[in-house]
Amino acid sequence: MSTLLFGLILLGGGYFALRYFRAATFEKRAELLRRAGGALALALALWLLLRGSFLYAMPLAAVGYFAIWRPFGFSRSAAQTAENARLASVRTALLEMSLDQATGALAGHVLAGTFTGRELGGLSRTDLAQLWRECRAGEAQSRQLLEAYLDRRWPEWRAEMPRGSGGDGGSGNAQSGAAVVRGPMTRQEAFEVLGLPANAGLEDIKSAHRNLMKRLHPDQGGSNYLAAKINEAKEVLLGKRA
Repeated sequence: MSTLLFGLILLGGGYFALRYFRAATFEKRAELLRRAGGALALALALWLLLRGSFLYAMPLAAVGYFAIWRPFGFSRSAAQTAENARLASVRTALLEMSLDQATGALAGHVLAGTFTGRELGGLSRTDLAQLWRECRAGEAQSRQLLEAYLDRRWPEWRAEMPRGSGGDGGSGNAQSGAAVVRGPMTRQEAFEVLGLPANAGLEDIKSAHRNLMKRLHPDQGGSNYLAAKINEAKEVLLGKRA
């Protein structure tokens, strides 16, 4: 009877553990597998120790210890990789914007034009107004991306934009320069938009899409353009499976 009860408990625990593992993100799965391997190494080291095999038990115990607790900063590169994976990135001809999924902070830098190489956070409102005019004249996607940033950092920008600059946010289609035409989003770009590594699985993609839409959906004060890019990224990666 006790054996049957133990078996049922083990089976139930395995079922819920499997459900939790399938719902976890890519980074969390890697963490769980690492700790499970460490626990197995410690158990095997204890078995060898009880049998008197000290020579084999001690290295296994060390491996298990470092796999579970990872002290002394040995996990620094892995932690940095996980941190980078939380940055969702959108790139256009003139700008690159990133969203920290942990904090919701939106940041970016200029790729071309008068402020090439400058961080958006270091630009004054006068500079941002000039950058917006350059984006409006050069490329629609860059203008839309910058407007998403301005709506968060400078909510009154449309009303405060100097007269004659098109302070309506550039809703018109007229542009003084030739627009840059970009091709369809690639799979690599789609992973970058969702802030995921290239080997992310189905559940990771769905989870990242869901979390980003919570922060950037227009109904939550986000941006139509960024929401469209996030949806496009999910469509590129999942297609009809979405």
